[in-house]
Formats: sequence, structure tokens, C-alpha cells
Amino acid sequence: MRALLISFTLLACGVFASAQYVEEGNTGVRNESFSQRLVFAGGLGANFGTGFTIVDVSPMVGYQLTDRLIPGIGANYTFYQLAGQSFSIYGGSLWTRYMIADNFFAHTEYQQLNLPFYNFANQQVRAWVPMWLAGGGYHSGRGAGLGFSIMVLWDLIGDPRSPYQNPLVRGGVMMGF
Repeated sequence: MRALLISFTLLACGVFASAQYVEEGNTGVRNESFSQRLVFAGGLGANFGTGFTIVDVSPMVGYQLTDRLIPGIGANYTFYQLAGQSFSIYGGSLWTRYMIADNFFAHTEYQQLNLPFYNFANQQVRAWVPMWLAGGGYHSGRGAGLGFSIMVLWDLIGDPRSPYQNPLVRGGVMMGF
């Protein structure tokens, strides 16, 4: 319930912020069809070395409400194989991106990840860990259909089981924006 409230508040703030400024002759509202407003993004990564393998897949889909505001959802899956042991982390996210200037954006994301950790009895158990990421970044190729982005995010919740360290630097691609 707390995650839903946080996500709704962030989305509402973005909608109200985008409604504050309207260029003459431009309402900021998109006239394209539903499918033309969809934005596809995410990251794909792999790291292979002696004794370890890491594979990460994180697709995201968003809906361009205005020229500057995109809320969306995402999925995360990371596979680790370290020192002969393997485990995975998976989960989902709700996110909002607001274009501040031509290629610069603010980004906030509430994420829940299911990951393994060791409890007090030294037994491996799984738990859902919340993260609220906030920050900003740069997106190349705006309006070109396909672009690359890089962003710096901070985990505002700071759960000790979080797999992230502040700041988190993330890169990816976005199509349709």
C-alpha cells in the first residue's frame, strides 16, 4: 500500500508540474494514438570472468502523457554465478521520467526486488526488498526514435539488504521518445 501511495504521489506531482507551463499554441498534450505514445526502454548486460557470471535483463515500457512526462512499469531479472554458487534477483518497478530540458531528465522509480540473503541462523532465505530511486540523467537522440540514456540515482530508502550502493549509475536505451 505504501508503494502504491508513493507511486501515485510521484505521478501526480509530475502531472501537476507539467501542467504549469504551456507554450503558446501548444497544449503539451500528445495527439498520437495509444500505440504511438508507448515508449520502450531498458537495459541488457552481461559480465563473464574467471569464476563469475552476471547476466542482467531489465525491460521497461512507458506511456508518453505529454511531451515531457512519461510514467511506466518495468521488470528486473539478474542472474549471478559466483564461486560455484548461483542465485537470481527478480522484481518489478513503477517509474516516472520528466524532461527538464532538451536532453536532461529527472527520474524516480519505486522498485521491489526479491533476493536471497542469509538470516541470523545463517540460512539462505528470500525476501522482498523495497528501493526508491531518485535522480536524473541525459538522453541522446530525443525525437530520433532511438536514443541512449545515462542516469545517476540514489536509493532513498536505504534498506541494508539492497543490492545497490549510492550513487547508482545506470545506462540504457529508449525507443519511441
